[in-house]
Amino acid sequence: MARQGSPVGFNDQGSFNYFDIGTIRIQWGSESVIIDNPDTITLPAPFLNTAYAVTTSVDDSWTTSTRVSEVIKVTNKTTTTFDLDRDNDVTGTVICDWIAIGLKP
Repeated sequence: MARQGSPVGFNDQGSFNYFDIGTIRIQWGSESVIIDNPDTITLPAPFLNTAYAVTTSVDDSWTTSTRVSEVIKVTNKTTTTFDLDRDNDVTGTVICDWIAIGLKP
């Protein structure tokens, strides 16, 4: 539902962790990554195709004997999911916030 006075084509679905502006969809979330195998994230809403970008940031509350600045990589993107893959040198739970930007269907 578009807000009154909002830009044309603005679809606010913030309570579902996404919104659309024109043909662009922006989505976000947070995941506790606890294993060294890929963790599949289901997007709140689908993208038009897999040409979307995902960026991550890691909560600094985790500890490990080897500090690794980039511990999460994004793999296996589909229009509805992607995988977060934690570096094998990291132990314990890693809180990973993510944001994805692409085209809406």
